[in-house]
Order: sequence, then C-alpha cells, then structure tokens
Amino acid sequence: MFVAWIDSVATFVRTRTTPVLVALAAMVVGIGLSTGYASVTAATSSQQFCAHACHEMERTVTAEYAQSRHHINPKGTVVTCAECHLPGHAPLRLMGHQITALSRVWGHFIDREDLPGRFEARRPELAKKVLADFAATNARECKACHSYAILVATEQAVEAAQARRDHTSAMKTDGNCLSCHQGVTHTRQDQPASYDFP
Repeated sequence: MFVAWIDSVATFVRTRTTPVLVALAAMVVGIGLSTGYASVTAATSSQQFCAHACHEMERTVTAEYAQSRHHINPKGTVVTCAECHLPGHAPLRLMGHQITALSRVWGHFIDREDLPGRFEARRPELAKKVLADFAATNARECKACHSYAILVATEQAVEAAQARRDHTSAMKTDGNCLSCHQGVTHTRQDQPASYDFP
C-alpha cells in the first residue's frame, strides 16, 4: 500500500510538474505585481509626492493649498491632495484615474510645464477638467467629509445669511459643493461668481 502511494505521487509529479510549476510561478508573479502596484499607488498618492514631485506643483497649487483652510484651520484638520483628487476606496476608479494622470508626466517632461509660466498658462484648461470630474461625481470627494446629513445651516454665522439659504437649498437637491465653493483651496481659474468662499 505504501509503495502504491509513493508510485501514485511519483506519477503525479511526473505528469503534473509543468502545470504545477506554471501555477506557482503565476501565483508568485501575481503577488509581486499586486504588491508592486500597491506600493506605487501608495507612494504616488502620498502628500509628499503630490506636493513636491514637480516644481510646477510646488510653485502654484501647493503654495495655494498651504494657505487654504484645507491645510490650516482652527480644528487642526489637514486634508491631503489625495482625499480631494483621488476617487476614494474604489480600486477600478483609482486605476482609471492613475492611467489618466499619466498625461501629467507628458506635460512635465515633453511640454516642459516645469518651466515658470508654462503650467500657469494651462491651469484654466486643467481646472475645467478637474471641475468636470467633480461635477460628474456630484462632488463625491467633498461630501466624504462635508455631509448634508449632518449640516445644520441655521447654526451658520448671522453674517452668512446667503450661505444659510444656499446650503438649505443644496441640502434639498444634494447640490454639487463646487457650484459655489470654487477657490476654497486653489485660486479660481474662471470668472468668480457673485459670491465666493476663499
């Protein structure tokens, strides 16, 4: 019986070695690729990378962000670039966003947006794309922190009567935050509305 068992193991190894090795190799490669992708995603989603990987970001949007309420506020809460500009915990949407973001590499190295003035000249066009993304998701990233469900419009300051009215209306329609709140973190790239919240 023991000899039969050894014989069956030997037959299995002799006939199945290649598929088993291929399966093991595929598993090792899959784990390696997954780990590599996760590491690259974590690195390129970090605040350090977003703010300081490119000179054009440091000179413009990072400098604006550093003075904004998303970075400096009475509660000491810091909102990172990724929290606003990456699609949360949706892996497929995140992968799609990263593929699209590769165009920024082209802008940096080929269009030489790292040179002063080049990135600034493209900002209105880039801002339109970002605002279109926020509109397509109805400001999903904003609403991850700013929830209409817990907003108490009547507790807003007396001098903010317009904001109270607008928030009350937006709460009823689940309005897009950036319809009014452009310029909260970065300089507006269009003509400002009749009121704004810098």
